[in-house]
Amino acid sequence: MATNNSKTSNFSIESQVKGKAKKTQGSLLGQSAQSLFPDLFQNKSAPAAPFKIIVPPSPPDMSWLANASSGGQLEQADDAPLALLALSGKAQQKLITQTLAKMGYATTTASSAMQVLEQLRTNTYHLIFCSADAPFKTVHRFVNQLTTNRRRRIYFVLVGADLHTLYDLEALVLSANLVINSQDLPSLELILSKGLRDYEQLFGPLLETLGSPK
Repeated sequence: MATNNSKTSNFSIESQVKGKAKKTQGSLLGQSAQSLFPDLFQNKSAPAAPFKIIVPPSPPDMSWLANASSGGQLEQADDAPLALLALSGKAQQKLITQTLAKMGYATTTASSAMQVLEQLRTNTYHLIFCSADAPFKTVHRFVNQLTTNRRRRIYFVLVGADLHTLYDLEALVLSANLVINSQDLPSLELILSKGLRDYEQLFGPLLETLGSPK
């Protein structure tokens, strides 16, 4: 008897479920999507914001460029770093002097080793260019014999036809900070900028710790 009651109960539940399903299906017939889902068809579009035109800034005033390129010599500041040129060739002296002036150096030239030594005894130079030839060997020797404190404040550049530009090992062997082949002097500004930047990165923290001017 319990088994029959169970079957009867299951049959009645299934009948109810099927009846509800048929009723639901029948209620959807003939209805539109808009009536079933009214929220989706509401006009929610707000008026579009007016288009904003972004005006770019005006180009910079470049009139100063014409003045700078007029051929006049740039003024050097009173506290400009000092450079000493000990070079054999007049053409080299002129080219290097012009380049250093652009880079902000006040330049002194010397035509003999004796003049160079006199300048070094009375003045402090941040940068020295020296020809790697016989007439200026005494200058090279004099710079190498300076006290450590004074020598590390001088950036010493050797220029010669047999040197290899920016070759650090060659500069180290010759006790120089930088070596430049004579043929590369037209690119001096780039070469010197790179050499000074590398020197600053390598020795800048040390000089700062020692309290020496760079």
